[in-house]
Amino acid sequence: MAASSSSSSSWAASLLGGYSEAALSAAFSKVADKANWKMPVAAVLPADTSKEELALIAYAIGFYTGSEAKISASPNWVLVEAPGYYAAVGA
Repeated sequence: MAASSSSSSSWAASLLGGYSEAALSAAFSKVADKANWKMPVAAVLPADTSKEELALIAYAIGFYTGSEAKISASPNWVLVEAPGYYAAVGA
């Protein structure tokens, strides 16, 4: 029996963490290595980056790379780091 359209869309929404794919892509592009997105993440963001945006970025990193984001903050900046896709898959 085929899955209904509503159950498929709710499954996709849960996979995306309630975010749109466009939002995840935009968030990931803020921190991803520009030459190769599969490399480790190491990005400095402004200190006033909202907790909501950081949560979105952290989810996007996990979604795209399978690795967990580490977020460190100071009064002047926010550092976002993650092992990246290659490390997550053992390449």
